[in-house]
Amino acid sequence: MYKYFISLPLLLITCNAMTATCPSGYLAVSRDNNTKISTPCPSGYTATRTISHNCSATDSTCYPELLCTAGSYDLNVGTNTVPLWSTQFTTPSLKVKSGNTTCYTPMAADNVSGRLKVKNTSGVTYSHANLYECKVNISATGTNSYSVPTANSPNWTAVVDGKTIKGISFCGNISATVDTTKDIITVDTVTMSNNIYCWCRATTPYTSKWTYATYYSTNGYTGCYMYCSQSCASRLSGSGSLDTTFRSAMLNSMSRS
Repeated sequence: MYKYFISLPLLLITCNAMTATCPSGYLAVSRDNNTKISTPCPSGYTATRTISHNCSATDSTCYPELLCTAGSYDLNVGTNTVPLWSTQFTTPSLKVKSGNTTCYTPMAADNVSGRLKVKNTSGVTYSHANLYECKVNISATGTNSYSVPTANSPNWTAVVDGKTIKGISFCGNISATVDTTKDIITVDTVTMSNNIYCWCRATTPYTSKWTYATYYSTNGYTGCYMYCSQSCASRLSGSGSLDTTFRSAMLNSMSRS
């Protein structure tokens, strides 16, 4: 089982390294088509958090696209202020240029009281003070499939509602039902034969909680460890009642990492 357990510490080291490199107020977090920065969130996306322009070195969710010279380039609208960002997140946006510095404030069609109103041939837009991290919606009832994982490997991949989901598996000593999710799972380091319960965690595009999949009569390379990753992928993409329960539990536990 040694080969199996070494993968989790390596994963934690990778995440911690990302956080440790963050100077005060900045952290680069990768984004893909599953995550957008917008205001408001577009159709098919759900807001997971407000993007703050008051970031700290310990906040692993901050992005490097902070205010243009924080505190100096706010757009004043009467008694209100609207942050100006160094990246254009929305179309349309109000572009403000001073010397060699170009800043943007997001504009949206929905009316926001006390904000700047801009009217052109396309309609009326309003300045927005808030940005949101928008997570793509993944339906538990969409079309699903999975790739058969390599035996004796913790990694798995499945396609749910047309979105690729990747994750890891773990064989522990905690039994549960397929709708159970946990932040932490444990392993019996004394009696290895007790580690027959297969747990799954999504890591891409979002991190889920550990979700219980099934159990095996044996542990190690001939039982749980050999087949757990396949159970994770098949559960997440299957059409059975237990698969649907598992998929809903995992998807509902997903959050930004």
